[in-house]
Amino acid sequence: DRISGLLDRILQAVQIIDEERGQTMNNELGPKLRMRITDLRQSRDALIRRKVDNLVNNSSSNIDKKEMELDNLVRSSFDGDNNDDESKNEERKKQERIMKRLIETPTWLPPSIAPFAATSPVEVSVAHWKMIKSDILADSKFICTSWDATEVAAIYRGRISTRSMSNGNESDKDTVSAVFDDLLNRLQN
Repeated sequence: DRISGLLDRILQAVQIIDEERGQTMNNELGPKLRMRITDLRQSRDALIRRKVDNLVNNSSSNIDKKEMELDNLVRSSFDGDNNDDESKNEERKKQERIMKRLIETPTWLPPSIAPFAATSPVEVSVAHWKMIKSDILADSKFICTSWDATEVAAIYRGRISTRSMSNGNESDKDTVSAVFDDLLNRLQN
């Protein structure tokens, strides 16, 4: 949304510049930019639709594929589900959870991981993510400066302590590897 808003502002600025120049310029930049941005938005929307359709269709083999198509999910979210069957309600809840996760996918979550996160049967509470930050990362050589989390994924941003990199015998790559090996051991214990 933020990028779309900026693109719209750029288009408005180009239109103002074109209007100030008047009709003397035959090759106005505004219409060309508008056409290109429209094409880019359409290709982006088509890509998102393909990814969502692929994710939804591959999410579960035991759910009716027709029920899981994007158009049907959107339609049923508007119309509601009047079915009282318990198994249908469970399927409906699963569909809603997948769609909610797809819609709320944060920008920091890599697109290659997003399908797994959306269909994950496991959810982790914010308290557990905080515990990892306070218990696992606090005593490590990784200095956590910020973090974000959803119910299925988390990211911890930070840096490796400069004290841990002071050893001249190890390369930076080896030091980073050693720090993350230590974090992995802490998580497993």
